[in-house]
Amino acid sequence: MPTFDIDSYLLDVLTKIDECGWSVVAVEPDPGDSGPGFAYTVGLTTTGNPELAIFGLPARLAQSLLNQVAERLLGGEIIRPGDRLERVIGNGLTVTAVDMTDLSELGVVAAVYGHADRALQLVWPDPDGRMPWQPDYSMAPEAQPLFGPGLD
Repeated sequence: MPTFDIDSYLLDVLTKIDECGWSVVAVEPDPGDSGPGFAYTVGLTTTGNPELAIFGLPARLAQSLLNQVAERLLGGEIIRPGDRLERVIGNGLTVTAVDMTDLSELGVVAAVYGHADRALQLVWPDPDGRMPWQPDYSMAPEAQPLFGPGLD
């Protein structure tokens, strides 16, 4: 089994940040792990923007979504907790931004900057359009864990 070279990985992340303004880190669950995959940005911190994270979506979809929202932030759009982002990707997915108070999953952000300061979690609805903090949300909490307070 090949070994993971963290120094080379971080160099790749820093190169992408220099080229694009950010990089997306995708974390897939280990075989047999019951937790969801997730993805997050690294690099938006240097522009004064929050990093972005999303949990429970396939890596390609999550990466596409995060890239689109990062482009919007770098284009000057301000996204605050509670904002709904309509039709973020081609299939019309709407997500809601919530403040992340637990940044422990953003390991590469901490490795690059020494700590993670601020991030927004982009939360997606169940098939009936309900969010995890709403009554009758139809998905198990572990499908999309919240790392902040959610919304009322």
